[in-house]
Amino acid sequence: MERGKIIVVEGPSNAGKTTTCQYMKKYENCVVIDECNVYEPNHPRPSQSLDQEIANQLFFFQVEMRRMRKATKLALEGKNVILDRCGLSIVAIAYAFERLGKYPTFQHALDQYFKLFEDGELLMPDEYVFLYTDDDNTRQRNSTRGKKLSEEWIGSSFTEFQNKFYEAAANVIPHSQRISTSGEEKNYVSRIIAQILNVQELTDRDL
Repeated sequence: MERGKIIVVEGPSNAGKTTTCQYMKKYENCVVIDECNVYEPNHPRPSQSLDQEIANQLFFFQVEMRRMRKATKLALEGKNVILDRCGLSIVAIAYAFERLGKYPTFQHALDQYFKLFEDGELLMPDEYVFLYTDDDNTRQRNSTRGKKLSEEWIGSSFTEFQNKFYEAAANVIPHSQRISTSGEEKNYVSRIIAQILNVQELTDRDL
């Protein structure tokens, strides 16, 4: 059996990750693994101290380990797996917090990310798709969310630092690309991913 591919959709909040993943559910042989906070609803509250931030990072990396194990299992069964974010998002957020002078945990998060793949049984993602958008789109999309994000999470500086990290990551990670979702249709990125996977959209009969 030919194994499926693992595609990671990354980027700051309101860049279009979850929307893209929802559209990917409409394609043949594709399975979406929800982002960490949805996958593990009993997650800790946002950090109020450095010690709590480190503890939260460790918690979320354990969840990421479980998500990657599930992705590996599904890919080995021949399914194409779409990950809504991955452990890199923890690192990007840590980078942004550190640059903003909040929590100096970037190196800790980066070390934990690399530890994920010390487990030789986990498959590495085959492609990383880094999404970004402009500040106006970030705020407009936030206004239409069912649960709006706080200013801390959509602030231009916080988002800009995350995007700088993702841009640097895209320059060193093979098989990765950055895509702007500003002014694009909601299914714009899903169509690109479908081309990467060479899969067709399911018909109403298939759904």
